[in-house]
Amino acid sequence: MKVLKRHLVNRRQIQNHQRDQQGFQILSSIEALLLMNGYSCSWTRALRNSFCDGISSCKHRSLLDSNLWDGKYIFAKGKTPPQTRGPGNPWPQWPCIFSVDYGHQAAAANFGRDPRSYETIAGKLGLERDNPSNFKAEYDHCSTNVEAVFATGDCRRGQSLVVWAISEGRQAAAQVDWYLIELLKFELQQMLKEKKKRDLQRRERAMREKMAKSRRRESSISSCTSPRSVFLSPHSIFNWYEQDIWTEIAKFLDGKCLVKLGLVNRWFHRIVMDESVWKFACLRDLHVPPPDQVAFNWIQLYASAFDGSHSYSYHQPEKHIDWMRIGAFCLDSPVAMVTDRLSLPRKLPQEESTKEMIQKSGICMVKNVKKGIWIADLQLVRCPVCNLETCEGTMQTLDARHLELFLHEDYKNGTWEYEEIGSRPIKKQCIAASGGIFDVKYLHSPILSEVFNLKLWTGKQTDWQPKARITIHGVGINTNLQPNEGLHVKYHVMRSGADGEAVSMRISQQLI
Repeated sequence: MKVLKRHLVNRRQIQNHQRDQQGFQILSSIEALLLMNGYSCSWTRALRNSFCDGISSCKHRSLLDSNLWDGKYIFAKGKTPPQTRGPGNPWPQWPCIFSVDYGHQAAAANFGRDPRSYETIAGKLGLERDNPSNFKAEYDHCSTNVEAVFATGDCRRGQSLVVWAISEGRQAAAQVDWYLIELLKFELQQMLKEKKKRDLQRRERAMREKMAKSRRRESSISSCTSPRSVFLSPHSIFNWYEQDIWTEIAKFLDGKCLVKLGLVNRWFHRIVMDESVWKFACLRDLHVPPPDQVAFNWIQLYASAFDGSHSYSYHQPEKHIDWMRIGAFCLDSPVAMVTDRLSLPRKLPQEESTKEMIQKSGICMVKNVKKGIWIADLQLVRCPVCNLETCEGTMQTLDARHLELFLHEDYKNGTWEYEEIGSRPIKKQCIAASGGIFDVKYLHSPILSEVFNLKLWTGKQTDWQPKARITIHGVGINTNLQPNEGLHVKYHVMRSGADGEAVSMRISQQLI
């Protein structure tokens, strides 16, 4: 939307001579302004027993209420600390003497004063206020008397609870979004009118030139057929625009803006539904290169990737607690390495069975993996084997799935299920629960080196928030743990049928 406005839309100049120059500069550089500061009057007005001695308003509150005319402020001019220690301030106490920070000294030397300054801009916009000095704004629309300026929160309704702040914040965001959409529609209509006018003038000029040439050309035979008017054929106001231009413009919009643009009219809907637009948007937002082929439309793939759904939305939703989208990566080879150790192995394990490989090295080589784009999520779920009424255990799961998985009917109806391919207990204290899924083809390439360099992204040991790192051919997660007795790690794979390709992989970790 920003690219569209920058190249095609001329911002309407807001002219209001009653507003001073600084307020005009503020509004002329933005499309909308939302004011959501605090209460605009001194809080001591509503304070119980505020008339008692010893309770005073700060200087900046008195400045806002009466421009310091009421005299109700704490005045500290000339009241500086002593130059030397006093009798009640002996060493080694902190010296309560007058000093200047080195930053202030440097500012005074360079600028002659402290360059940091603060100013309230709301008063320069010409906003109307009510009796308590709050900004007057419509309750449902949050709009003020100044166009493109909205107000919400305590500065509009006065001191209130945080629940009202949350509710009005959401309402104001929706109103600003609606205003910007209507502004875009208006500017597009103006642009279309101007383009239609220019095109009509160009056609008339071309017609006059053609008629002038026909008069100069001498001919012995005159035609009795009158030229057909170009305006007799049915046409649309959008015929004067190149469709390829709007197709390129649509590629710079996200999915939400594309849908809104498609709702403007049928012409835009036909442009937005172009397959190349959604392919570009999907690959751009997932930050991955294009795959060799896909089995579904790109608009379907975009919706399945960004509609907020995850694997537990379809199966076992009662076990789900929380989740985090990590990102997307690509698997170019049919073999993937799933491991609970984020350290690059010197050589790949050669055990005969998958279970032996997991128990000995904590590495699993999954074969016959579906190539293409994969999406990685970090899931927090309840223990899947215990009764929900009695067990409070949780499990961390690195969940990776193919981009097309949620569009297959066999997955939706539960025909495809996860199969446990191995597990191993770690019966000692673990400082972290980690896991990763990597393309074996790029295992020793520099692309995956940043995932195995844990110092870059895992954080300090006291930081217990989950961390994740994703590259174009692999993903890794790490969660630092408090003192514990060990972990129980499980590996799961979902295949598209009995001997089909692997379409989803999981590595789950639970404290013992």
